[in-house]
Amino acid sequence: MGQKVHPYGFRLGVNKPWRSRWFSERDYDKLLVEDVKLKSELREKLKAAGVSSVEIERPGNKLRFLIRTARPGIVIGRKGAEIEKLKTEFQVGGGGIDVILGDIIWVAEFAANDWLSDLSGRFSAEQRSAFVDGTVRSFTYGGQIYGVPRFLDAGMLFYRKDLLEESGFSEPPKTWEELTAMATKIQAGERAAGNSNLWGFVWQGNAYEGLTCYALEWTYSYGGGTPVGVVSSPEKAALLHDLGVEAVIDRKAANYRFWKDEHTQDEAEWRRLGKDIRALVGDDPDIVFEHPGRQTMGASVFVCKRAGTIVTCAATSGYMIEYDNRHLWMKLKTIKGSHFANYREAWDANQLICDGKVQPPLSVVYPLAEVGEATYQVHHNLHEGKIGVLCLAPEQGLGIDNPERRAAIGEDKITSFRRHGA
Repeated sequence: MGQKVHPYGFRLGVNKPWRSRWFSERDYDKLLVEDVKLKSELREKLKAAGVSSVEIERPGNKLRFLIRTARPGIVIGRKGAEIEKLKTEFQVGGGGIDVILGDIIWVAEFAANDWLSDLSGRFSAEQRSAFVDGTVRSFTYGGQIYGVPRFLDAGMLFYRKDLLEESGFSEPPKTWEELTAMATKIQAGERAAGNSNLWGFVWQGNAYEGLTCYALEWTYSYGGGTPVGVVSSPEKAALLHDLGVEAVIDRKAANYRFWKDEHTQDEAEWRRLGKDIRALVGDDPDIVFEHPGRQTMGASVFVCKRAGTIVTCAATSGYMIEYDNRHLWMKLKTIKGSHFANYREAWDANQLICDGKVQPPLSVVYPLAEVGEATYQVHHNLHEGKIGVLCLAPEQGLGIDNPERRAAIGEDKITSFRRHGA
């Protein structure tokens, strides 16, 4: 009797490759069985991806898969999420994942895709109170808890007592200004003594998250910056004051005329605005959020600080903008466009609202029958903040699903725009 042999075996090394390309003097049989199992699991997990073949290589102590597929997007996933998921599964021995050690930037995406379990019922409020609040909020999505903090990164300043004492300092710096002055003096003294390799301050200046942490620490230590509001009415100025913004300019009361005529802008008026800003806060703004567009873009570019940024997010007065490019390129400024946000930024913005740090700018709500009046208010700029229109909802307030959180934030804060819009 004959025995059937798969023709693939006759083609190996001729026009077909080995599907497992490795050799091991130890545990060869176990690894071979593992290869078969891994291929089977991969085909099952990726059955919607049109996989034609799975090949395995084992260079050193690593495991490498070569997957031929008609639909690579399914294998890769959004921003590589599916690939990372597969890697994690195989690293822990296959099968379902029980626990992962994940970065906080994964929480929103993983929770939204139902890849994480809601731990709110297992991680009680009493247990959460033992952790730094910010770490718990990092694992919160949609009001639910999806993780437990394992460790916390914190900025630390390491210093040499001997160098401080040699330069006449009795204690380490407490401010950025003291750090700059002390590091400069120590470095100069060491260099003069022949130690050319010593730097007064060594820090994470590369373009990665370490640099972001330094920037956040610097911003936080100065109170998070000083906002300057430029509005178009006394009512809007009062609203900003109510929100805690002390420096406010009513541009209509100041009667700025940034355009002499339809085609010519007036730099003298730009300078007047810049002078008024400096009179309020003592400096030019590092960041200018530009909304009106054509009417004010020239002034925004001018008043922004040297090497600062102008963020344009709309163009309500016209999108064919004009500005004096000399004030941009000669002073190293940047214009950045912004329209909505990426997934992480949107999640962070929602979290700020959940934490009560940003309030919804809804000033008035109209029933659907009065949508014409709502449109008139917006068209003539008679409103503050945003206007809402009830479409399917019969009444307001039906979306409130966490009254305890609302009470903790404070009804007065949440409805500040509503009270001013009344």
